[in-house]
Amino acid sequence: MTTDNLVPRAIETASTDGRGALTAETVGEFCEALGISRSFAYRLAKRGDLRFVKLGARTLVPLSERARVLSSRSNGKLC
Repeated sequence: MTTDNLVPRAIETASTDGRGALTAETVGEFCEALGISRSFAYRLAKRGDLRFVKLGARTLVPLSERARVLSSRSNGKLC
């Protein structure tokens, strides 16, 4: 067994709940869902309004952040 086979499984496991349900998405998927640019997402993270999770070279956004950002957006708190 090589370690090459372990990395994709580790990434898949970390972004799902073990039963295959998605718990995190890529920054690109997050931005597409919200209709924002990647640079705006990184700006939100820099100022503390968005939480990223690093998994090796991948940057993921927990799905809970999508709901939180959407509620902040509807309250006019995100600019």
